[in-house]
Amino acid sequence: SQLVAQQRWSEAEAQLRQSEQRYRALFSESSVPMLVIDPSQSLIVDANGAASSFYGWPVAELCGQPVSQIASLPPDELRAALDLTVASSRGHFTTRHQMRDGELRDVEVFSAVITMENQRRVVAIVTDITARLQAERKAEQLSRMYLTLSRCNEAIARSESADELFPLICAAAVDAGGFD
Repeated sequence: SQLVAQQRWSEAEAQLRQSEQRYRALFSESSVPMLVIDPSQSLIVDANGAASSFYGWPVAELCGQPVSQIASLPPDELRAALDLTVASSRGHFTTRHQMRDGELRDVEVFSAVITMENQRRVVAIVTDITARLQAERKAEQLSRMYLTLSRCNEAIARSESADELFPLICAAAVDAGGFD
């Protein structure tokens, strides 16, 4: 009976080690920036190599930093975001993060609450969406410009005099183009 209990204990320890190795491999080897945050203190307690590359700090320096070091949210909004994540066990939001060199990048953060060493932690997966948002803004700007051009063409086709054309062109520029 004691031998069976020892064998089960050994098997449980082996399964725990394997589980920890899988977690560590998923976390460490991921090409996506990941942070582990202590939500009660708003501190980064762990970061992977991708986070180090993304933010510009060595992992050892990221660990122990307050989340406010990278998050551009005001302290009360940051606290509310962490509290909401803990209350709902997951979160998703977009914000801006500051890199070590001061550059701000637009990011999308997916987070989940896990228990590590009997303490609640927030695992945040960070995706840089700066280029995507810039492309979306550029596409929106081009769309507005094409609409403005189309409205100007319509005004030219409809107007019978320069006096009639000028207000129509101005209206198209303001209404369709957003030019004030």
